[in-house]
Amino acid sequence: MEKESLREVSLKYSVDQILLSSDYVSMGGWGISTACGRPPVYRICTEQGEAVPLTFHKTRREDASLSVWGDGRDLNCGFDIRFRYEEKQDYYWIIENGID
Repeated sequence: MEKESLREVSLKYSVDQILLSSDYVSMGGWGISTACGRPPVYRICTEQGEAVPLTFHKTRREDASLSVWGDGRDLNCGFDIRFRYEEKQDYYWIIENGID
């Protein structure tokens, strides 16, 4: 694959924290799609592939934008995700590039 092709599908992210309460999981971090101006898409699925309802909030992450771009073009690249979980159920976090 050529360098340009690799850059087109590039996605950079970090999960800074995962908190588990009695029946919820909360995740915080940041994600930046370097291939386009669209933010990444986040999903949670069960091991059976069923979508899990979640709450999603963008957060300001100047540090992440500066580390990826060297400027402030993606200041709101942070995320807080929260979803209900059941014990003995496996969950998968899916992050996809913001390209259609």
